Amino acid sequence: MTAFLNTPVSEGPPNRSVVDDDIYKFIMLQFILRFYPDVQVKFSLINRDKKIPLGDVVSEHELRAAFDHARTLRFGPRVKDTNIAYMRGMRMHQQVMFDEPYFEFLEHFELPPYELSRVGNQYAMSSSGPWSRATFWEIRMMQIPVELYYRELMRRMTPIEREVLYSRATDRIYKELSKLSNSKYKPKVVNFGTRRRHSFLWEKFVTAMCKEVLGDQLIGTSNIWMAHHFNLVPMGTNAHELPMVATAIAKGDDAKRRAQYQVLEQWQKLYGVFLRICLPDTFGTKQFLANAPEWLADWRGFRDDSGDTFENIEGYIDWYKERGILKPKEAGKIVIPSDGENADHALKVCEAFDEHINLSFGIGPNLTNAFFGCHPTPDKKVPGLDVTWAEAFRPFSIVAKVEEADGNPVVKLSNNITKATGPKDAVAESVRIFGGEGRIKQRVVV
Repeated sequence: MTAFLNTPVSEGPPNRSVVDDDIYKFIMLQFILRFYPDVQVKFSLINRDKKIPLGDVVSEHELRAAFDHARTLRFGPRVKDTNIAYMRGMRMHQQVMFDEPYFEFLEHFELPPYELSRVGNQYAMSSSGPWSRATFWEIRMMQIPVELYYRELMRRMTPIEREVLYSRATDRIYKELSKLSNSKYKPKVVNFGTRRRHSFLWEKFVTAMCKEVLGDQLIGTSNIWMAHHFNLVPMGTNAHELPMVATAIAKGDDAKRRAQYQVLEQWQKLYGVFLRICLPDTFGTKQFLANAPEWLADWRGFRDDSGDTFENIEGYIDWYKERGILKPKEAGKIVIPSDGENADHALKVCEAFDEHINLSFGIGPNLTNAFFGCHPTPDKKVPGLDVTWAEAFRPFSIVAKVEEADGNPVVKLSNNITKATGPKDAVAESVRIFGGEGRIKQRVVV
């Protein structure tokens, strides 16, 4: 098994299919086309971890070639394209997800041009264009440089070192999955690991392992290609991107505060009941819950993506109880923790809240990029770099975010101050508008 994965340079481009992407991007696309078709945006790559020298490791020529390849990926004619046929058949709660005009758009879809430059030992990469097209750079801006980074590290390893690396990583993930499988709580898991994965082949291998070890506990994956090929449910809803853009283009403080709820109201008009999961931390969960309209209590639940998970879940439960939902679990309410989740943390969350609210866990790099400490000589320096193998193979925080919308700066505050994105003056202005209650400073791992 490892021999297949363990080629010095993996064959094929990092992004191999137009649907090698998270399902939420496609769900949000239909929303964007319906409500914000004319908005122009700029997406930019952000490596929060400056100790990871992407520019010193990844060749600019190789990076450009991979980005250029991504721009060639297309859907085919609607009557023939297997991907469109698969997506046309997607149903949630017996409702068809996408309408036919949407597939007409996909048939002519292409990524807009990009700009790439090296800045010190990092890369600056961005793409501007209609929101409905530029949005699809998000996952690729992360997938591609991350996989190329690890490919180059493996070029600097011996065949035996690579075998040890993959064997140890395989053992680690199997043990993580076994903890979840053997737990009395039997927590539900969704593989959220596409965006910062080690490689396409590794995500494919890990998805197979998840399916075998977890069985029915694996309720889906965010990746459409993986879902299709492993007969899993593609799972996802909406992301910070929606309220970030809607707030940026809103005029005036009150309109900006309302925008985070406006997009949810529009969301339920388009998708009805079956995709009603809130992501409340874009401008801080405390203010979101304090000012949330009563109709949001009818939504299924929350995805928790930053801050103190335990404090946040207590807040969600109290919020429901204040609205007469005294037993949230019996009422079908759910929380989906997704901030750097791993087995140990998930089981602690289950121990604290399993009796009070339904839980499922979005686990990302700790499934698809869990190589930290797996190199046979972790304390030695990587040839040609001033970092050790342990430092080079630890997970790192790389994101792609909307930087501008119709010429306005776009901000994400987050419950974790360290995760905030946007120009400093725009972040300060957003704190003035939304307040800073409940925001804490935490180390960002992924």
